[in-house]
Amino acid sequence: MPAKSLTPILLRTFQQVGRDLFLQGLNSSHSGNLSMTEKDTMWITKRGAPLGRLGARDIVGVPLDDASSKEAVASSELPVHMEIVQRCGAGGIVHAHPPAVIAMSMAEELIVPLDLEGKYHLGEVSVIVSPEPYRPAQVASQVAETLTKSKIVVVRGHGTFARGSDLWEALHWSSALEHSCRIILMSLTLKGRNEKTATKA
Repeated sequence: MPAKSLTPILLRTFQQVGRDLFLQGLNSSHSGNLSMTEKDTMWITKRGAPLGRLGARDIVGVPLDDASSKEAVASSELPVHMEIVQRCGAGGIVHAHPPAVIAMSMAEELIVPLDLEGKYHLGEVSVIVSPEPYRPAQVASQVAETLTKSKIVVVRGHGTFARGSDLWEALHWSSALEHSCRIILMSLTLKGRNEKTATKA
């Protein structure tokens, strides 16, 4: 059977979402990965792909029943993406490295948004701890299990995995959590400044 081809519509979605992640500061130039699943094929970015400048050469089709055939070229996070699809049936998955979220994950086991939008859309977001050195296969089951009950999860010191019906929904949760974490960090900064001012007074 001939290899399946990435359609122009899918490619454009990868490009737009990847670009948005980079422009919003949720990834550095060559970090993070994306996947979309259609029927029996997962389309996933390759290792080291520049999400802000994706081309067809940066995306590979992986058969759901034979993921090992593409392990050498697909993102190293392939085991996590596959487990999420198998457990949650996600159409789109975004793995990002949002700085405010990662900073919060170093100090918290649960991220609780302060802003109304974050509370409404995300609720409490779990932070899971991975063995060191980090190996995707070792966290795949825990990430997927958490995502059966949540839209997004954080791996401490590493980044987020968000699931959605498509990449746009997964981008939404990724962006929303980073926004909420920035608000938390700003609030902590203001609280510290106010306490310092009160002490001086």
